[in-house]
Amino acid sequence: MNDDLDKHGQGDTWAAGAEGVYDLVVVGAGISGLCFAHFARHAGFSTLVLEKSAEVGGLIESITVDEEDGFCLEMGAHTCYNSYSTLLEVLDECGGLDLLQSRLKLPYRFWHRQRICSIASRLHFLELLFSIWRLPFTDKDDLNLKEFYSHVLGEDNYRDVFHHAFSAVLSQNADGYPAAMLFKKRPHHRNSVMRKFSARGGLQSIPRAISKTLNIKHQVKVKDIFAENGYIVATSQGEIRTKHIAIATDHKQASSLLRHVNPDVAELLSMIPTAYIETVAVALKKEHCPLEPHAGLISTDTNFYSSVSRDVIADKYYRGMTYHYPAKQLGQTSKLSVICESLNVMPENILFSEEKSQSLPAPMHGHDLIIDKIHSRLQNTSCYLVGNYFNGIAIEDCVVRAKQESSRLKSNPNGK
Repeated sequence: MNDDLDKHGQGDTWAAGAEGVYDLVVVGAGISGLCFAHFARHAGFSTLVLEKSAEVGGLIESITVDEEDGFCLEMGAHTCYNSYSTLLEVLDECGGLDLLQSRLKLPYRFWHRQRICSIASRLHFLELLFSIWRLPFTDKDDLNLKEFYSHVLGEDNYRDVFHHAFSAVLSQNADGYPAAMLFKKRPHHRNSVMRKFSARGGLQSIPRAISKTLNIKHQVKVKDIFAENGYIVATSQGEIRTKHIAIATDHKQASSLLRHVNPDVAELLSMIPTAYIETVAVALKKEHCPLEPHAGLISTDTNFYSSVSRDVIADKYYRGMTYHYPAKQLGQTSKLSVICESLNVMPENILFSEEKSQSLPAPMHGHDLIIDKIHSRLQNTSCYLVGNYFNGIAIEDCVVRAKQESSRLKSNPNGK
């Protein structure tokens, strides 16, 4: 094994098995990969996590604007809830519950025709009254968001309110998204934790806390994976052998990495559509932003999906917003113009800005059939898939998937 890939991680160290073979290698240090590695470590598996970047977190990324003040902006995920019981279980085991930070209760607003208005002002209440009775009698299964909510809330309400609200939540056109994958009932709540929370230092503090007890190698790119007496992981720093392999990347990269190991699963993963977005986070001094404090803006304009505000965490000096745009529709100047118009500020008032391109799964009708086939083709293997394209894109959905796959790992300790 390459000397650069020794057993020294961020936290504890473990001796590798016979001839330097790991029990498990996890590709990707987002929340899915970290939690899968956490469950594996607790089950006694010698585990190595490989991450191509210098940081952990994946789509959970917090940008610090002022180190002394602690003001930061979220580039990806924005909120957690006390119904995220599996995530809280992991955090508890890592000693990270003291990181949690409460959020102020502020309203969301609509950005409609270049002005801000309330959500209620966009609702068709009479239509809602005559439609809502259908809700308990309508099954979400096999329906997309447009079909389900047009039926139970009314077509005009869906068109004018909920299409935009769901697109803001998902950062993509919500119409074809499977209704059963959004707003799932979560049976367990930790009542000792605030209902909505962030974390001191931003949400990225959560994956950082989980990573402290794990063996992680950063800035290692995985090039390919081969099956040979377990698996050979070909990386930018040499080859690594492992009995088990877990892919915790986005579905497109997972498809590429599995092309030799499991071409059937690779093909199924390639069938999942992808949504591309461009995220711009900005910060400005409080005195330069006349807009009333709010949780975020839901746009009815095709220029952007949403703006998520940092106002929910009080700060003495700054305000910040993160805008999510459809990819390749607006240039940098135009995106800044949209931001300034919606905030009613001048460009020179923008103290800090950060931009990032991202991709998300965009499941459509039949997604559950694809996932069922993936489960079937992985069932008797020592290859594991975790990510935001199974149960949903929420953080808890990713952690639940990691726990489900870890059960399969524990039932097959020697690999197949």
